[in-house]
Amino acid sequence: MMGMITGAWVAQAVHVADQLCLADILADEGPRTARHLAARVDADADPLYRVLRALGSDAGPHRNARRNTWNRQSVEVHPMVRPS
Repeated sequence: MMGMITGAWVAQAVHVADQLCLADILADEGPRTARHLAARVDADADPLYRVLRALGSDAGPHRNARRNTWNRQSVEVHPMVRPS
């Protein structure tokens, strides 16, 4: 039951990542902080951080906690989000 509930959240996070082209940015620029990514896509850093955290939750953390950066695998958890 919980998987059905959280599935909608993950689907929305995938949609947001796709619309913002996060995988493309991370592929081009390498690991970046949520704040840097937010500045690149003209978004608020805190909600974007939550989106990145949601995308990484299914496959384990893809965040460098020491540097608080996200890598391309963070937004490639789902096959629908791949750089073009």
